[in-house]
Amino acid sequence: MPPSRERARAAFSTTGSLPRVAPIAPADPLPLLETSTSGLSSAEAAARLEAFGPNTLAAHRRLSLPARIVLNLRDPLSLLLALLGVVACFTEDLKTTMVIGAMLVLSVGLRLLQEFRADHAAEKLTAMVRTTATAVRDGLPTEVSFAALVPGDVLELNAGDLVPADVRLLESRDLSAN
Repeated sequence: MPPSRERARAAFSTTGSLPRVAPIAPADPLPLLETSTSGLSSAEAAARLEAFGPNTLAAHRRLSLPARIVLNLRDPLSLLLALLGVVACFTEDLKTTMVIGAMLVLSVGLRLLQEFRADHAAEKLTAMVRTTATAVRDGLPTEVSFAALVPGDVLELNAGDLVPADVRLLESRDLSAN
């Protein structure tokens, strides 16, 4: 990686960078990131994508089945059923113990099934949503996916647009955020 990219990466690292970067005048970060208000060239954006990687959040780590079972057993209803099952076992009431045990297994099993279905549905929805931003590439506004944004991209944001990354405002008109 060229030294200038290392400087840019160090200057805009996510750890503690806000106090260091906030006082910089709007146009001053542009030379540091080797860009201008006319944006990056497509070739430079591709090179930076290779060097810095995609602009994505860390993948959601799925819990293993044993971890999910343990979490579901820590549910108040499951704990109550387990406690009642232990009491029924000590009173040597075999029928009640078996019924409570079956209720506990059914409760945890149904909750696991619902969680699996919800996770699967969330993954499908995430896969369906493709978000894009307007980046200035080769001097022209170009629609690119959020994942293809790189340090040094100049973005055009309009009303209703999502802010796709950590950005520095160069110019604004009637800006409002919620």
